[in-house]
Amino acid sequence: MSTAGIVTMFLGALMVATRAPLIFTPRKALAALRFVFYTETRTRLLGGVITTLEIPMIWAGLTENSDLAGFLLVFGIFILMITILVLVIFPQAYMGLVESLMPKETDTNLFGWRLLGVVAVIVGTAIFNVGFNAL
Repeated sequence: MSTAGIVTMFLGALMVATRAPLIFTPRKALAALRFVFYTETRTRLLGGVITTLEIPMIWAGLTENSDLAGFLLVFGIFILMITILVLVIFPQAYMGLVESLMPKETDTNLFGWRLLGVVAVIVGTAIFNVGFNAL
């Protein structure tokens, strides 16, 4: 079994699971996102959680010799550096970015957010498929 394939499948499934609520309940998904990024402590906590998700990516990249493993290693290190820098050390910058992207009114049409959810689910499914094929 390919460790890189398993990690890639997990990342694809995680992407689908976290983006699917944007399709079905975008108001609640955006409210949850706003809740997570409301304080610096929650933002830093999310950064810690994301950091623990990047460790298997780096580990899988180090244990195998394939193109997928090399990509996981480079992408994992890149995301790790960005996460630590933006979410853990300077959370205010990311909180401001999230707040500027959120819709101000709750009764606006959220078609764009639903479309973003559909695209993200399709990309997550493709990532899962790449991992499945690597097994």
